[in-house]
Amino acid sequence: MAVFADECPDINVTVVDINPEKISLWNSDDLSELPIFEPGLDKVILRCRNINLFFSTDVEANIANADMIFISVNTPTWTDLKYCRVLPDGPQNTNYGCMAGLTRLAVTGKDILIYSNCDSPAGRKQGTVWASFDGGKSWPIKRLVFAGSHAYSSITSGRPGTKTEGMIYHHFEGGPKGGSAVAKFNLSWILGGEKTGDGDVPSWVK
Repeated sequence: MAVFADECPDINVTVVDINPEKISLWNSDDLSELPIFEPGLDKVILRCRNINLFFSTDVEANIANADMIFISVNTPTWTDLKYCRVLPDGPQNTNYGCMAGLTRLAVTGKDILIYSNCDSPAGRKQGTVWASFDGGKSWPIKRLVFAGSHAYSSITSGRPGTKTEGMIYHHFEGGPKGGSAVAKFNLSWILGGEKTGDGDVPSWVK
């Protein structure tokens, strides 16, 4: 938000928080006390604060007066984490990832997740989807979507009561013509893939 204020001096930006201690730190004269650290952030705050960048605990009033609202939430500290070795985070020969997509299927009473990424030891290729039937605890089945170029991906599922119901839409950078592509399939198609060894497909799915 500070960058918005810095780049758009004609727009007023107000950051609100229910935590008065955090707002006090944002308004502090001691810029070394800012709640988060990013290189150069203190200089941006110094340039914009109380000019077109404001920090307040008055959430309701500022939301009521806003033309546009961005929402961020606290990220809790996770405990009892499990590292899932069958799900890659991008090409395995790199030190970066975040190339995946994730969606939950709209199936009442079931927690079915579909994950997409490139399943390649080297290079952005081998676009694959994985299925979990227990909310991400295990991922017993996967299926190759596209063997060629496949980089950043996103995935979503159809809405109940519409013609998209039951379908899964997988958008990815790459594909047979380059640029980007969309693959459409359903859960039954994924079940025709290969086992990962990470748990079993439950009997109620088959």
